[in-house]
Amino acid sequence: MLWQDIETHWHVIKPNIKLHWDKLSYQQLSMVAGDRARFSRLIQDIYGIDQQEAEQQLSAWQQQQININGHFFSTQPVIH
Repeated sequence: MLWQDIETHWHVIKPNIKLHWDKLSYQQLSMVAGDRARFSRLIQDIYGIDQQEAEQQLSAWQQQQININGHFFSTQPVIH
């Protein structure tokens, strides 16, 4: 899925994001407002990882997302 689609539907996809990165709060996700760079920095800060790891996680998650009639799903189950 293109990031533009994620950004456009940010308010709808936040619960899906929360399933993958459960340490993030809805307030933090609201502040990100779909901005990919801000989201990457938030993942780095909260999970204590470097930029490369955050980008790898984010890219992998993004590739798994699908939009079916305005409903967002992961193509693979989330493993914690």
